[in-house]
Amino acid sequence: MSFKTSFRILWRNRFTTFINVGGLAVGICSCLLIYMFVQNELSFDQHHSKKDRLYRAVSDMTLGGEDDQMGLSSYMLSPTLKADYPEVEEAVRVMSVRKQTMWVDEKPFQFEDNLMSDPGFFSMFDYDFIEGNPKTALSEPGMVVITDEVAEKMFGKTTGVLGQTIQYSRRSYKVTGVVKDVKNNSHLYFNTMLSISSIPQGLKDALEHDWFYLNQANYVLFKKASDAKGFKTKLDQLREKYIVPWLKTVGTEGSIRFSLQPITDIHLSKDYPAGYTKTGNPSYIYIFSIVAVFILIIACINYVNLATATASKRAKEIGIRKTAGAHSSVLFRQFISESVLTAGLAILLSLILIHALLPFFNHLTEKSLSVPYSFSFAGILILLLLFIGTVAGAYPAFFLSRMEPAIVLKSQKMPGGFSAILRKSLVTVQFFISVAFILGTIVVYTQMHFMKNANLGFNKDQLLVISVPGADTSFAKKYDVVKQEFSSNPNILKVAGTSSIPGQFSGILLHTIDIPGRHRLEKGIDIMRVSHEFLDIMDMKLVKGRNFSRSFRTDDSAAFVVNETLLKTWQIKDPFVATVENGMGYRGKIVGVVKDFNYASLHKKIDPLILMLDPNLQGFLLLKIRAGKESETIGFVENTWKKYSQRYPMEYFFLDDNFDKLYRNEEKMMSVFAYFSIVSIIISCLGLYALISFSLEQRTKEIGIRKVMGASLMSIVQVMSRDFVFLIGVASLLAFPLAWYGMHEWLQDFANRISIDWWMFVLAFALVALVAGITLFSRIISAATVNPVVSLRTE
Repeated sequence: MSFKTSFRILWRNRFTTFINVGGLAVGICSCLLIYMFVQNELSFDQHHSKKDRLYRAVSDMTLGGEDDQMGLSSYMLSPTLKADYPEVEEAVRVMSVRKQTMWVDEKPFQFEDNLMSDPGFFSMFDYDFIEGNPKTALSEPGMVVITDEVAEKMFGKTTGVLGQTIQYSRRSYKVTGVVKDVKNNSHLYFNTMLSISSIPQGLKDALEHDWFYLNQANYVLFKKASDAKGFKTKLDQLREKYIVPWLKTVGTEGSIRFSLQPITDIHLSKDYPAGYTKTGNPSYIYIFSIVAVFILIIACINYVNLATATASKRAKEIGIRKTAGAHSSVLFRQFISESVLTAGLAILLSLILIHALLPFFNHLTEKSLSVPYSFSFAGILILLLLFIGTVAGAYPAFFLSRMEPAIVLKSQKMPGGFSAILRKSLVTVQFFISVAFILGTIVVYTQMHFMKNANLGFNKDQLLVISVPGADTSFAKKYDVVKQEFSSNPNILKVAGTSSIPGQFSGILLHTIDIPGRHRLEKGIDIMRVSHEFLDIMDMKLVKGRNFSRSFRTDDSAAFVVNETLLKTWQIKDPFVATVENGMGYRGKIVGVVKDFNYASLHKKIDPLILMLDPNLQGFLLLKIRAGKESETIGFVENTWKKYSQRYPMEYFFLDDNFDKLYRNEEKMMSVFAYFSIVSIIISCLGLYALISFSLEQRTKEIGIRKVMGASLMSIVQVMSRDFVFLIGVASLLAFPLAWYGMHEWLQDFANRISIDWWMFVLAFALVALVAGITLFSRIISAATVNPVVSLRTE
């Protein structure tokens, strides 16, 4: 029998074929989309030709008896490694300069993801240069390499831009290279790369004389891959030679140790936070991979059940062909060919669906994925074709080819026994997966709702945040004048300034705390520099002492407000007798204690925090806006901004929107779970529809007899659905422990988290039961309303 014959048979049963192909296509499409996402996550930094010799130096720092792991390390580490260790071929520093305003011919542009590095950067890492020499592109101060996207936006072209001048805040840079954008598969992504020799001399001096100034990452390239083995010992030797004597010189207690991390491990590592680079979450790789496998399993189970449930329609065909001498092996091959053809059609349809859904999927995952038409991708499609066509199609083929002609020609009914048990088991597995998905979605949604509505210790509503350019010193010094003009608008209720806002990295500074009669404390503590009005505009509460006050002239250099956690961490009973000092020249007393607030995301616990008064405008300007007056107020703010800062465009956002972005990964996970939960329940209900259809065909006479004997419609529905409700119940009971364990482990990533309550299990079961019940009852009622004369008629 040929595929042509198989195609005719599939066309003759086109309704069943449509359901089979559609269900498989949706499952395959979902599986391939997740594969593309996972493959992209695993491909980060794999394109570098020297990846087996490339490492990042990471730091284990101990201060105040507490340990911190950081992906950043000391500024002098790279030059020291190059000078002292011959096995090191190259070592470079990479420093973030964050978002920048730049000008080309007085036209402003703003780009995030701007880095600085040493001349050897492009000899270590592979970047495709469109223009320029990678060996000399960062060799001198005032040089910059830009991506093709930046070149297109700035100059309207990607070639012929070498030698062009870009004006940054304090100096001009000459374009010495244009590279292709690689943000989609590298943890070291940038829009502009500046020569690190361009940093101001004052900052350079500070960096060179402070081994604890961790403001950059260091990358090491070894001459041979084997040189990295055992190099930890030499890093310890470096520490003893340089850092231990320095600690004694500066009188600082603490320690720092360096180790090496392969660059291919950085993107998915939970250890050693990368500082300024965005990393992935390995948990999502595992979760999404499991989701893909489960979706494919559901689709295959659905195919098996549909194929066997509709087999009675082919009973006469099978009986006649067997009577005519067709061997079981011939029929088996025929049914396998039909299965392979069905799988092939499903794969073709899935590719169409992928192209249609890919823009939406990219938006959901914040990726720039494209269908990878390659030998490996083709191999996956072939494996799917063989798996679905042979493995998933083997049981229906075996089941159909083994029918006894005498039985099927007489009754056209399918044999029961083991096949019935298997079909029910498969449907149970389908709903087991669906219940697990839905419970996972409920838990993720509840955690997201908790994070977005939790009491953070401050009020983030109606707060307009304006970024203040650090280089615009004239604007920063006009804080009192700007504040007065903004306050004159009745729609602006309050005004304050701050160096950082909740939800963004606030900065860590080494502090010493002297308490009479106790050992001196020395620790790197999170800091925020704020104006007098900061606590008021944020609705933060003082639990002890006072706020910063203009009545005390020394508050701008000799007063500190701390949070409750700082007192609890070091068991400070009377904070007002403590003397605090830090490297910024502040030395004084704690004057107030603010109630704990979540100045970072709810992923993290609240750490000790120190607030310091800064009379100048630093980082951000906060405006409390009257509700309902946002548009007209923003217009007023923009006009006022132009009066005081003509050179820099105004950047603004609302604090609540920015805070919500901290949970973007969780939102993506919730959306993925939700969509695939819907897919799984739809496919599972198709399988349930197939099984109930098969059961009703087997029990047609029973339904007719019950109706003749006076059974009501609802009693028939109850009898016919009892077994299937039981299957869904069993599936739920089996899914609950597994889903609970998976979600419990996921919640451990949050310092502030919900508990998994009983109502979540009830809701998950209720949602599945509702959808399945609609499927069941609609099919049973249609069968139960058939005229019993028709039901009892035999051939």
